[in-house]
Amino acid sequence: MTGGVPGMLEAGRRPMRQGARALVASALAVVLALESVPVAYAQEYPPTPPGEPAPLPAEPLPVPARVYDLKRAIEVAVQNHPAVAVSGMRSQAAKTGIAAEGAKYRPFIQGNAAAERVLAGDQSRVIGDTSVTNTVPAEQIYSGSLNLVVPLVREGKLVFVTLPSEEAAKARYEATRNRTVLTQSDVVGNVTVTFYTALSAQADLKVSEQFVELNRVLLQASRLRFQQQLVPETEVKAAEAALAASEADLAVARINVSRTLSDFATAVGVDPSPDGVEGIELLEQSELPSPPDPLESMIKRVVVNHPSVLAQEATVRESEAILKVLVSQRYPNLDFSTRLGGADTSGSTTNQSGTTQDTERRFWSLRALLTLNWRIWDFGALSLRLKEQSETIQAEKLALAEVRSTVSKGVITAYRNVTGSRARLTSAEKAVDLAEQLARSARERYQQNLIPRSELLRAEANLAAARKALIQTEYSVRVDQAMLRIAMGTEGP
Repeated sequence: MTGGVPGMLEAGRRPMRQGARALVASALAVVLALESVPVAYAQEYPPTPPGEPAPLPAEPLPVPARVYDLKRAIEVAVQNHPAVAVSGMRSQAAKTGIAAEGAKYRPFIQGNAAAERVLAGDQSRVIGDTSVTNTVPAEQIYSGSLNLVVPLVREGKLVFVTLPSEEAAKARYEATRNRTVLTQSDVVGNVTVTFYTALSAQADLKVSEQFVELNRVLLQASRLRFQQQLVPETEVKAAEAALAASEADLAVARINVSRTLSDFATAVGVDPSPDGVEGIELLEQSELPSPPDPLESMIKRVVVNHPSVLAQEATVRESEAILKVLVSQRYPNLDFSTRLGGADTSGSTTNQSGTTQDTERRFWSLRALLTLNWRIWDFGALSLRLKEQSETIQAEKLALAEVRSTVSKGVITAYRNVTGSRARLTSAEKAVDLAEQLARSARERYQQNLIPRSELLRAEANLAAARKALIQTEYSVRVDQAMLRIAMGTEGP
């Protein structure tokens, strides 16, 4: 009887120890599990009286100003970023330039006035423009005219149709507008990249904090087992080194969070200083982007639709239109004008008897003119300008081929990065599954008192490391997908 009592007491204590160990392992598993679901803003409502249905939310509460999801960050960047504002104003200026070119040959009214006095020599004055109407002696003369000029033919065409200069302005606007689209795409892409980079840094900070706590528990367990002479001192030293390394990683993670938030603020166009980024909170999107289309189809689209390609094509058209404008300088210009003019003269005449007599004469006229101006020969100056512009066109066409090659290479590189990150994501998911199985097995063996607590903690640490790698790989996929959209030129608001 007495010999069986210790065994019965031991049998009663073992389930209690196993239950306590199971409770500790479960608590560690909960603490070490990485939370990947974003925290949503909960709405606050007054308590519902008993027996009455809970009220339904009428409208969602507004998101605080310091909280950004990706959509809101893009909207703020498009509104606030200086590069977008500059490109938008340049596009507006180029659009106004089209109207300015169209209004260049509108009718205009011109006034002329002159005051003249003869100081020496013959005082005879011819009053008239195209023919001699009066010849009078005049010491001083006051004249003026008011002209209405209506251009009829410019640049080899009637001014009422679209002229080559207007075609050049339209092409210039198209190039500027596509550069504006490209600027917006770059800004939005940078916002997306910095957004996910900052989220990745924050997740890495959380995991680093958990690793520090876990390594502290491991160090305590190693010291305890060393005091019980169950492990050598080297295991304690290894645990101390692991704790020191995890604390160093934690310090680096905190710096990375501050740096990535500053980069995000710069990309959005807000204050990137430490005080400016303090309190910024990022809301994560739960779903990963879908896989990209086949590479061949993406290359075919990008060489046709990329904003850089469209802008360069417009630049080529602008150069060709400028060449037409230069060629049109060989053609005559035709103007119709009406002129209202007058003159007031004063002078003196001497008759045969030697008597000097002062004379004053006034003239006015209203005339209609049709004027043809034609530059027939300029000694080769125009030919040199035409040659220069032709060479410019060839250079712009070569630049177009270079742009197409550049955007194609960028898409190929970004596509390979996406393919590689998605392959790593599959491997990381498998690694998490395997780590979960090992951690589950370690918990079961620990509950059965088959392994020490330190091995359970190492299994939990391996699971946490695998989940950390999975989260980082998921953010890498998001960043690489954003870089691919930037390379395609399709990232936009």
